[in-house]
Order: sequence, then structure tokens, then C-alpha cells
Amino acid sequence: MIGFAAPSIRAALCTLSDNAFWLIGVQLLDGVDAGIYGALTPLVIAGVSLLALGAAAAVAFVVFFRFMPETRGENPGRCESAALAVERAVGK
Repeated sequence: MIGFAAPSIRAALCTLSDNAFWLIGVQLLDGVDAGIYGALTPLVIAGVSLLALGAAAAVAFVVFFRFMPETRGENPGRCESAALAVERAVGK
């Protein structure tokens, strides 16, 4: 919240005086603002990208189990019949 308030406070304080030392002190608020934004921007981007990757993984999970024929249960005996065919071929 300090990072969002610092530019407004700095703009208001700049209008109060034209003294160079006063303005240098007021410009320190710009440094505070830049430091906070510089530190928090990567954290926000990391959080948003992690959320986006999690959402993409959830969509992929649902699509995989919804549309893959192996998980739909259309041919439940298919794997068993293939195994029996292999046993018959080996047994002969």
C-alpha cells in the first residue's frame, strides 16, 4: 500500500516548496516507490504464472480423462482379449 500511496504523496509535496533540499527529500519517496514496485513485480508475475500453469494442467487433466479412449470405458475387455491372444500365441 505504501508503494501505491508514495506517488500521490510525492506529487502533493512537490507543490508545497521550490527549495532544492525539500525537493530532494520529496524525491526520496520516488525511490521508495521504485524499490517496492521493483521487489513486488517479479513476485506478482510468478504468482500469476503459477496460477495460469495450474489452470492449464487442470484443463489438460480433464481433457485427457474425458476424451482418451482408454479412460472412457468403451471397450472394457479389449486389454483382456489382447492378453489372451498373446497367451494363445505363446502357448502354441
